Amino acid sequence: MSEHRGAVDVEASGELENRAVVRSGHELACRKTTTLAQVARHPIVCMPTGTGLRAVLDQACAARSLRPTIVIQAAAADSIADLAARGLGVGILSSSRGFFGTPARARAGAMK
Repeated sequence: MSEHRGAVDVEASGELENRAVVRSGHELACRKTTTLAQVARHPIVCMPTGTGLRAVLDQACAARSLRPTIVIQAAAADSIADLAARGLGVGILSSSRGFFGTPARARAGAMK
């Protein structure tokens, strides 16, 4: 069974209450807080267009004139966490979901 190994807060003025998941050893993994702008500099793994979580992410990025590179879209949160743990991008997940399925080799944290 997988276990959660840490947190990275991403500050985005409160409207974006999501989590960023990165592989262990990723440059964001050692931080307790970071910004949406810093996250957007990396390839992103997230929910597909048309989902509420993706809409919130897209709106938060647009409000900051950020143009993240979405490299993979997956409909399952566990898939996003696993892809991020494999180093394929920074996974974006809902903070309300929790991290019961986050792979042990990933580091996850809140996005504010």
